[in-house]
Amino acid sequence: MCIRDSVDSVLRRAGFQVVTATTSTEALEAFSADPAAIDAVLIDAGMPPSGAADVLRSMLALRSGVGVIATSGASPSQELQELLTECGGIFLSKPFGPETLISAAESVARAGGS
Repeated sequence: MCIRDSVDSVLRRAGFQVVTATTSTEALEAFSADPAAIDAVLIDAGMPPSGAADVLRSMLALRSGVGVIATSGASPSQELQELLTECGGIFLSKPFGPETLISAAESVARAGGS
């Protein structure tokens, strides 16, 4: 099972509705279809092809208040860190456990759903 599938499973069991994407292009297309329906975005900092910062910037232009979680096994780039600071997003360093993920998702979903 890949990390995306594990994250999907944890969030669904916690009661979240989940939309997954394998690339930043797919993620932006899914988000663009109905930005108001999405309370939070969880994205890997290295998501191909353009990485998290570019796709998050585009998503935030469509819905500035969406909750954001970025993840990576490395430190976030300065660009991503600045973007997370601006939007009130959370950075989770991999590896993280289910409880940490659920807590972060609840926190940003509350912010994004308001």
